[in-house]
Amino acid sequence: MSTIRWSGPDGQLFVMREVTCTDVADLKQLARDLSPAARYFRFGRFNIADLGDEQIKAICDGDSGRAAHWIVHAQDGVDLTPVANARYVATRSDPKQTEILMLITDRWQKCGIGRQLLARLSQCARAHDFESLCAQVLPTNQPMQTFLVSQGFDPVVREAGRPIVYVKKLI
Repeated sequence: MSTIRWSGPDGQLFVMREVTCTDVADLKQLARDLSPAARYFRFGRFNIADLGDEQIKAICDGDSGRAAHWIVHAQDGVDLTPVANARYVATRSDPKQTEILMLITDRWQKCGIGRQLLARLSQCARAHDFESLCAQVLPTNQPMQTFLVSQGFDPVVREAGRPIVYVKKLI
């Protein structure tokens, strides 16, 4: 399992690695650490922390060719605190496209974590011959829309009352 380490703008150390079935508690903690607004933007009215351990383990056990799932911890000495995760899953409608999902707790946004996660997801997707990443974003989630555009995503579908679809070509 590969591990990526880096320092944020303020010197904070971060550790990113693939999610395993042992990360259930950390994924639940991430969901609990979200503000109500961030929870809504990511899950709608659903709360992943309400899922049982076996259901979350099933999310963690992805098909390596069709999915990739990463978690980021802030490191303070030997203590690791879960602060973000992201994954992609191959879309059913286009076998060369993935849908990304990203979660960064409020305190740790704007620290470069999103760029690191997106770079890793892009690298994994390219390695498995995917041609594009897509993201569905609520129309009211302006911070995520701004982030995706800054990372080279283009809005391609906008229907009133529906999530906006953003796509980034990998080739």
